[in-house]
Amino acid sequence: MGKRTIISFSLFCVIIFSLIIRLYVITNNGTVKAAAQNSVKTIDAGTTRGVIYDRNMIPLTASEFHMLACVLPTARAISTLKSSLSAEDFEVYYKKLSEGSLVTFVTEEPEALADCPDIATLKVYNRYSENQLAPHIIGYLSPDKKEGIYAAEKSYNDYLTENSGSLVLAYSADALGRALGGVDAEIRNINYASKAGIVLTLDCRIQRITQDALKKADYLTGAAVVLDIKSREILALASVPSFDPNDLSAALADKNAPFVNRAITNYSVGSVFKLIVAAAALESGIPTDFKYRCTGSCIKSGVKINCHDKKGHGLISMEEAFSVSCNTYFINLAEQLEKSTLIEYAEAFGFTSVFELMDGYYSDKAKMPSIAELDSDAAVANFAFGQGSLFATPLHLAACYAAAVLDGIYIVPSVYKGNVDANGDFTHYAPKNLPKKVISEDTSKILRRFLLTTVEKGGGKNAKSDYFLSGGKTATAQTGRYTENNEEILNSWFIGFYPYNKPEYVVAVIKENGISGSYDAAPVFKEICENIFKLKKNDATAN
Repeated sequence: MGKRTIISFSLFCVIIFSLIIRLYVITNNGTVKAAAQNSVKTIDAGTTRGVIYDRNMIPLTASEFHMLACVLPTARAISTLKSSLSAEDFEVYYKKLSEGSLVTFVTEEPEALADCPDIATLKVYNRYSENQLAPHIIGYLSPDKKEGIYAAEKSYNDYLTENSGSLVLAYSADALGRALGGVDAEIRNINYASKAGIVLTLDCRIQRITQDALKKADYLTGAAVVLDIKSREILALASVPSFDPNDLSAALADKNAPFVNRAITNYSVGSVFKLIVAAAALESGIPTDFKYRCTGSCIKSGVKINCHDKKGHGLISMEEAFSVSCNTYFINLAEQLEKSTLIEYAEAFGFTSVFELMDGYYSDKAKMPSIAELDSDAAVANFAFGQGSLFATPLHLAACYAAAVLDGIYIVPSVYKGNVDANGDFTHYAPKNLPKKVISEDTSKILRRFLLTTVEKGGGKNAKSDYFLSGGKTATAQTGRYTENNEEILNSWFIGFYPYNKPEYVVAVIKENGISGSYDAAPVFKEICENIFKLKKNDATAN
């Protein structure tokens, strides 16, 4: 074979080989291109965030769920929907399915769809319930649901975010994004519904009792707190008006400021402060039989100060004066003490304190006059029965009364217990608040008796229960603010404890713009305590 023939043959082979390669590439590119027409699409069916628990590991968030139906566009899925939905709903979904779109909707009858392999029903947890408990402690999220904005959601945002999860539905779709029938959807659980989260001291049942009591009493604005008297852990904290974390816009439009946590907001305290004056007097050696004659009023620094009973209480002892809340008696009692002594005991009972209940979540700072401000007999007189520049929150007063009736030991209240992992085991405990002795046990016993007498025989009779003995104190505090009709706005208080013999709970109740502590607040105290009593009785029977 000649040289030219060999070259021609080689060139022929190269051309043929090139054609084969080109055909192969074209063919396979077509295959790849065809395969690329199909893709996997995903839908976020739901997200979760670290759980917020009560003291008994009962979820306060993610306690409710809904069922989400995810429907592929197949004949059997359409047939199942037609037999299980109303004609109106079916028409809506049929239009989308006939266009090749995957359809999702909330269903209350997931069992009717369960037999169809082209329909997946997923349990999707709601962050907040329809009637969310303790929203002022739980808080709420940013509009994109990714950041805590208020209360526990904000204070422990990092840990709650760290334990977020998602539920994803993956399905095959063609180039136009239409779901492909005959291909099972895949459910991807990415740390969804993890049990990790934070634990609060709240008891969800007592929280519900407390919220319901305020609602039953038709409180427009006010608050109530329940403390475990031994640990000073907050078992319930309710503020009204409340807000729905699922509908923040409604709260923003409410002129009564639902976002304000009134349980940790300062108010004029009124006669509930007489407990502090009594404690200071007893610790200073003034006996309970120290007497004073109330004539209905007294003059201090040229100012006439009335007792609430303008006819006067007559000659009364300290216990009698406390039970009927005699203003002039306590004005005279305060005058027996050094101003510095009154200030000292008020400070010891928390009247200059601010509470950090959770990381970065603070109560108002309780306020009282300085010694320099007690510059006249009238100023001291106002201080003696809780008026003037004296302010505290319901939580401050609950802590104060807890110390007074339980051996004189003061402990700052707490609401956060710690963090738990996905197994429910604690990974971090909140540090304990240290106790301090503020009065003697003997003084504590006397004050406890004073509070009992007030409920049994005095101004706190509306708090009296047929089920147990309890003690407490009313107050009707002047605010210095007036209505359009020039009537002064009053705050109605009741602070008390139960049971008397072995105290377990302290309850503080306040109603803004009330009539009197006896009329407005004492019955709410009674309602809360009686329902806790019934709850414990049922628990004991069940066990």
